[in-house]
Amino acid sequence: MKPLYVDLDGTLLKTDSLHESLFLLLKKYPWKLFNSFFWLLKGKAFFKTKVAEITDLNVELLPYHDEFLKWIKEEKSKGRKVILATGANEKIAKAVSEYLNLDEVPLSSNEEINRTGSKKLEDIADESFAYAGNEIKDLAIWEKADEVILVSNLGFKNKIEKKIKIDKYFPDSRSKLNALLKALRPHQWSKNILIFLPLFLAHEYSNTSKFLDAIFSFFSFSMVASSVYIFNDLSDLESDRRHKTKCKRSFASGDVSLLVGAFLGFALLAIGLVSGWLLSSQFFIVLAAYFLLTSLYSFRLKSVLIIDVIILSCLYTIRIFAGAVATNTPVSHWLLTFSVFFFLSLAFIKRYVEIYDSKEEDKGEIAGRDYHLHDIQQVLALGTASGYISVLVLVFYLNSDRIFQVYHNPKALWTLVPLLLYWMSRLWLLAGRGQIHEDPVVFTLKDKVSFVLGVLASLILIFAAKF
Repeated sequence: MKPLYVDLDGTLLKTDSLHESLFLLLKKYPWKLFNSFFWLLKGKAFFKTKVAEITDLNVELLPYHDEFLKWIKEEKSKGRKVILATGANEKIAKAVSEYLNLDEVPLSSNEEINRTGSKKLEDIADESFAYAGNEIKDLAIWEKADEVILVSNLGFKNKIEKKIKIDKYFPDSRSKLNALLKALRPHQWSKNILIFLPLFLAHEYSNTSKFLDAIFSFFSFSMVASSVYIFNDLSDLESDRRHKTKCKRSFASGDVSLLVGAFLGFALLAIGLVSGWLLSSQFFIVLAAYFLLTSLYSFRLKSVLIIDVIILSCLYTIRIFAGAVATNTPVSHWLLTFSVFFFLSLAFIKRYVEIYDSKEEDKGEIAGRDYHLHDIQQVLALGTASGYISVLVLVFYLNSDRIFQVYHNPKALWTLVPLLLYWMSRLWLLAGRGQIHEDPVVFTLKDKVSFVLGVLASLILIFAAKF
């Protein structure tokens, strides 16, 4: 059988190993990014070598093209020699080759040679061989190969088959647009509805000007939030790939290029901040503070015990404060205090669920978190206590003099207390039963009981204000 030479980036992998290494470098050694410009001046081969030397890419977690990899293993089982031929640095190439148990020493780049295209062809010793690739750079090799294997989308296939005969084709059927939309996490924009809360509680929702300002600020916040989600996913590639569901995220799965993600993240951030500045300078400051805090959380603080949940709680509260600033609506300290404890409880549920799922899967640790499996009871205690403290804050507010300044019938608001007690207790019981496997806010938006309770609470607030 003809030996099979296989390209790595974009062919065997759904991602680019150099891009993966660069993002790993940026995460672990950001101060060395300045040095990379000088490395690049010495040539791409030297640049790849230095990046590979500093970083330690975990090739076992990289996203592979499953169907193509399955076929390679079948060919190898038939006695076919399979050799990795890649422009990736030799350190990465050897690691992949050993992990997949491929044959011989891989053809790869070193400090002096960037082994791509014709350079790669020069080192293919066999007169008769098969080659698997994915891009136009591989055309020089395909033209000399006896068997052409292509791993690409349909558009590139239609383009390249006009120049060469394709013997075997593995379609890359990933929907880039859907993957990009998923990366934005538009379902998470629902959290930004908190921006409308000050307007609603001040009973100024009929004020058209303020309502339009709230919509505009919602848009700005959503753009900035999506940029943070993207940056977070790009920094969490390894831990996401270890997770049973997060491994399907757009960047962790290789469905979207890391460079495309970085460009999109910066574009969304710019759109969000500029639109925030156009609304008001005060709102821009709050929006920028939100971005800085959530970035600190994403890149560092989310792995710090207890600090992580406090930051999550503050991020929700900032949304409420931002809504007040954007619409020039006063917000009471009662609402902000209630929000801190209420969302602290939800943040603890988020961690509780992660610990519970890790325990069920018999994992020894929670990837990217500073919690251990035996912390589960303490997290339960802290979370339920925070939830009930938020109820207590509501009770104190209902007993305060301020309530008479805002509501015509404040006694009606006391019915909110048992509703909140029921909802909070039920949520924690469901978490304890293992029936929540996601962000509790996202779960709540899908939960019919929570929807009914939310409608009831809204009707009670309107009734207390108007009647």
